[in-house]
Amino acid sequence: MKRFLLAGFLMLALICLPAFADRTNLIADIPFPFYAGNELMNPGQYALTQPHDQLTATLVRALGEPKAVMLGNFVTTARDSHVKGAYLVFNKYPDGRHFLAQSWMPGAVVGTQIVRSRKESESVSSRMVTQARPTRVVVLATVR
Repeated sequence: MKRFLLAGFLMLALICLPAFADRTNLIADIPFPFYAGNELMNPGQYALTQPHDQLTATLVRALGEPKAVMLGNFVTTARDSHVKGAYLVFNKYPDGRHFLAQSWMPGAVVGTQIVRSRKESESVSSRMVTQARPTRVVVLATVR
């Protein structure tokens, strides 16, 4: 009886395990340094992952490096209709700094808006003084 019970728990664990694993949503090759939250990330290939149980968080991880950042996010509907497929949106400020702002899956009606960081808020405050607006930079991504 104990063997059957143990086997049942093991089968249940194997069935449920994928539901708790992270799923990689987007892979992008980002050619410029950027801020993910308050962390400066080097140019390179990155994976954006949204854990199944954390729909209000996005993990940004440099592929091949141990550096990763967890960011807060919420839903947005401001999709760029000219861009097809998966993509990331960055806010580029006049001082040259890029901030990760959004991620979009192919064909999605809603996307992920990254919560503005303290560093970006400082850039916005500086922008209000100079009246300069950020430009949107779009980087295409693949889904895995």
